[in-house]
Amino acid sequence: MRLRNPKESAATQLCHKAEVEGITSPNGVALLNWQKSGEGIFKRFAQNQMELRQFISGRWEQYLNLPGQISQCRSLRELGELQSTFLSKFASDYLLEAGKLAGSVAMSFAHTNATSVDNVPKIGSLFCLLIV
Repeated sequence: MRLRNPKESAATQLCHKAEVEGITSPNGVALLNWQKSGEGIFKRFAQNQMELRQFISGRWEQYLNLPGQISQCRSLRELGELQSTFLSKFASDYLLEAGKLAGSVAMSFAHTNATSVDNVPKIGSLFCLLIV
């Protein structure tokens, strides 16, 4: 029996697994491919969650800084400008993050479905345009 080498590609490992387990039917190989794609989807999901946590953490820092910034305002005009700037950045940040996550999800599905990923980065941009 062949030992698994961590430096081998996922496809090579999949072929070796099929050989070891004696899987020769197309259904068996399809099942192994499906399992492998599930692993990729799970990894992408975990990466998206880490990205989202990082984004939310940054936003909360901005929320927590807002009262201190408000207390520094000397007029209603300054307060209005601060509020306008804060809300513009708020909308921009969320729009950018939504585009990143949409692009990442599209990339994940493109890899899972073994389709071309040439247009995947454009999907995130398209998503941003649809929201605006």
